[in-house]
Amino acid sequence: MDVLILNAGATMWSRFDELEDLSILERIMAVNYFGAVYCTRAALPWLKRSKGQIVAVASVAGLTGVPARSGYCATKHAMIGFFDSLRIELADDGVAVTVIAPDFVVSEIHRRALG
Repeated sequence: MDVLILNAGATMWSRFDELEDLSILERIMAVNYFGAVYCTRAALPWLKRSKGQIVAVASVAGLTGVPARSGYCATKHAMIGFFDSLRIELADDGVAVTVIAPDFVVSEIHRRALG
């Protein structure tokens, strides 16, 4: 394996004070953050052998707060912190780590938003 691209994601559209079911936050954290963490852990032995690259697709929402997206922003902040730290940890192993934080894009993800 030469490259691992982590691009799965779930979102939510709701003010935090209007959420009735906080398990929504756990669900999007499971997909956006832990999904990326578990995939990375599984791929790491092969990426170390190939001196490969991890590409984590976060979001500009992981760099700043966005109204009605508090839970989503938290997951992307977590991704950015994790992969920025991992970049330093894996530097001596020759594994490159890139974090991409796209701006808002036109996609169908909002149609499946939680909350």
